[in-house]
Amino acid sequence: MPPTIPISVLPTFPPQQTATLPILHANADSSCFIHLLPSELLVAIFSFLPLVDLLQSIPVVCRLWYDLSHSPVLRKRLSLRKNTPPEYLLSSIRTRPLLDVLRSPALDQAAPILPKALKMCPMLRCLDVGFCSLTEETADQLSLSMPSTLKHLNVEGVKSVGVRHRF
Repeated sequence: MPPTIPISVLPTFPPQQTATLPILHANADSSCFIHLLPSELLVAIFSFLPLVDLLQSIPVVCRLWYDLSHSPVLRKRLSLRKNTPPEYLLSSIRTRPLLDVLRSPALDQAAPILPKALKMCPMLRCLDVGFCSLTEETADQLSLSMPSTLKHLNVEGVKSVGVRHRF
């Protein structure tokens, strides 16, 4: 049996009680090297992580994990805030070629470039432009830019949805 070290237990137990965990020795027979796993398996594991971990914790572990955390497979969704600059929208979409969900509620500044952005999203299934300020011209351009894969469109609260062109 491997040697053990004491670890204080959570405050639900009296302070004098301790638990022990085994010390794992890194030798040739028992060591486990995660970098030997295929990249596809690591990406599959990363897909179960919360977005905050994927964006903040995983990339700082090592160069391999940094590269894998930027895999297009893990970046299929994009949610934007109200004051997102247009150039950020376009650069974010360029790094997500497999984007299938775009949420941009109350987007004002970037609304005029949404048609251009949609042309860069051939896999888009869900688009949320609720409460955006869209001109009639922008709404028309959006209707012409919709990818054939789109299944859900949210235009809740959009004042101008009068589209002159037909799909």
